[in-house]
Amino acid sequence: MLTGYVRVGAEGHDNARPGDQRWAPFSRPALRGELRQAADAAVHRLKALPTESPAAITSPAGAGPGAITGVASVGGRLAAVGWTAPAGSGPSQAVPTAWDSPDGRAWRVVGGDLTGSPGQLRDVVAVAGGLLAVGIDRGTDRDGDGAVWRSTDGRAWQRETVTGAGGPGTQIFDRVVLLPGGVLLAVGQEPEGAGTSAHFRRSADGRSWQDVQTGLPADAVVTLLAAAADRRVLAGGSILDTPGRRRPVVWLCDEQLRDCQRQDIIIPTETPDIRMYTSTGIGAAISVAGTSDASSASKAAVWNLSLNEHR
Repeated sequence: MLTGYVRVGAEGHDNARPGDQRWAPFSRPALRGELRQAADAAVHRLKALPTESPAAITSPAGAGPGAITGVASVGGRLAAVGWTAPAGSGPSQAVPTAWDSPDGRAWRVVGGDLTGSPGQLRDVVAVAGGLLAVGIDRGTDRDGDGAVWRSTDGRAWQRETVTGAGGPGTQIFDRVVLLPGGVLLAVGQEPEGAGTSAHFRRSADGRSWQDVQTGLPADAVVTLLAAAADRRVLAGGSILDTPGRRRPVVWLCDEQLRDCQRQDIIIPTETPDIRMYTSTGIGAAISVAGTSDASSASKAAVWNLSLNEHR
């Protein structure tokens, strides 16, 4: 599974291929991934690429399960965020955790205001003055409140006091993106009725958040956000197709998320489940990382999405 993804090394270009630079695919307990490319108008057919050697990742003392769910670069280094839980427990006992690396090969746990209460870091983005990470805090409300942390260098994190992301029920930030003009856009999959709903919020400073009404369908599950160079927003996820099966979909939306045009992803019939988690820009395209399931086996996967091809 690839849940965090960043381009490092040589700068990309319009016809860039994954082999043109070094790629950092993230999973736990090892940074490793089989990179694939897929294809057809909006998604391009991909060949398998060699797997990378596992990176060395330290964990807090006594930690068991965990995950790296977001990665960004700052000051020539890489910062990753996620969560770890005590040995013998699970995600419900998780605490926010962050890592630092000079090159993507060796990672160490970093400190700051992270482990004071249960919760998870879910995503991170570069902003003016450093990094901003988002996630969920379960210290005050067991259902969870949306939470924000900041760091100038990815090695020391401080919790922010936020408004507009708490209250009764589950509030969460799963993904965050910096839009042109410096506005932050976040999405969290929150319970609604018998299912969940993609809840979008916008902020000018990372502290005060306002709800955003969108043109997405009510049953949309959004696991990916990306900002296009032309000020459009790409949201990736799935919609209910048939009972027990969800169809992978991306939407191209205007900056206000009112007009969202659905782009179906054409997938092989033997690949019943595709999930998109993170992305990075490559010239005029966006490279998306996630998982591709076939024959009950989940594999890390990468797709190049061209936003200028009409379908």
